[in-house]
Amino acid sequence: MQKQVLLNKNYHWLETVEGFAVIGSVGGAIASAISQQAIFASLPLSAAVLLNLVNRRLLITSIQHQQAAIAEVLEHSAIPQERFTSISSQVAQLQQANANFSRSHTENNTTVDQLKQKISTLKIRLNN
Repeated sequence: MQKQVLLNKNYHWLETVEGFAVIGSVGGAIASAISQQAIFASLPLSAAVLLNLVNRRLLITSIQHQQAAIAEVLEHSAIPQERFTSISSQVAQLQQANANFSRSHTENNTTVDQLKQKISTLKIRLNN
């Protein structure tokens, strides 16, 4: 992260110098037209192109670092998503098992009640 801040400071400085080089190339073009010497136009233009190249490479490096950081964040966020999916699946299975247990429990209670009724009926018959 500190490397990123350093790149941003350098980039700002170089961007400012590049702007001055572009302004200098306009002045150099005017001076070249007045003095009839191409050197006044070519030096500021060469400096502007060189600074543009340096700025572009720094920008590309900065973008690559940002892409790597984003990829790392996405990689780490994928793991909790997988865990969440797994836990959600397990919760669904537990809910289904609970529903099955409740149904079986209700059926067993009904059967027990029926058996109690039959026992009661048999006791009455035996006592008669």
